[in-house]
Amino acid sequence: MVLETGTPPRSRFDPREVVGRVARRARWHVQRRHFHTFGRDSHLERHVALHRPEAISIGREVSIRRFARLEVVGNDPHRPILQIGDHCMISEFVHIGAATSVILRAGSGLAAHVLIIDHEHDLRDPADFRNDRVIAAPIDIGEQVFVGERACILRGVTIGAHSIIGAGSVVNCDIPPLSVAVGAPARVVKRWDARRGEWVSVGR
Repeated sequence: MVLETGTPPRSRFDPREVVGRVARRARWHVQRRHFHTFGRDSHLERHVALHRPEAISIGREVSIRRFARLEVVGNDPHRPILQIGDHCMISEFVHIGAATSVILRAGSGLAAHVLIIDHEHDLRDPADFRNDRVIAAPIDIGEQVFVGERACILRGVTIGAHSIIGAGSVVNCDIPPLSVAVGAPARVVKRWDARRGEWVSVGR
């Protein structure tokens, strides 16, 4: 009989992995208590700023990176004001402000420093800039939308599913599904052509 020498096979049991799973589960149980709903396997990194998390609904397997800021300034006892769907990714320094309704639907991603805000200060009276009134309109971001770094999504906007918003864009009007929009203000420059299987430039 020949005995083979060398490095013995590694055990599949890794105590560090077990400890990590237990720690993640413990954090999940702590975090979920603060929110309207908080889905399984969702995770907030450290230094995420929250205002009124009881009015925020977070789906399953959502990742919210450090220094993101989620704040609700509106009040509706019957529903969450800020809704984040399953499998969404919110990157560092994203700021979402919701007064009436902000919905980020399943599978969407926000790059770093994105601003999404459904309200603005009421500046219609130049003699009364110090008032505390806001003008608000809902924002609805469809499934599988990607918003590039430092883009701004303003009140009253709907972005259709599977669209891409370019970095630095300012979106102040609706964007249809399966579109690429860039610029300030953002304009659609490409649409998905299912027959050709590619993005096609939109004529100006």
